[in-house]
Amino acid sequence: MQGNNNHSHSQLSTSFCKKMRLTEFSFSASVNTQLTLQEIRNE
Repeated sequence: MQGNNNHSHSQLSTSFCKKMRLTEFSFSASVNTQLTLQEIRNE
């Protein structure tokens, strides 16, 4: 019983980590895009 609890918990935290990484990645990507657009405008 405890093993099952551990397994489901690890799966949950893994999917949570994946979501956080995706959010972090998309956020940094949008920031990079904005910075690139600013550089193009400055030129």
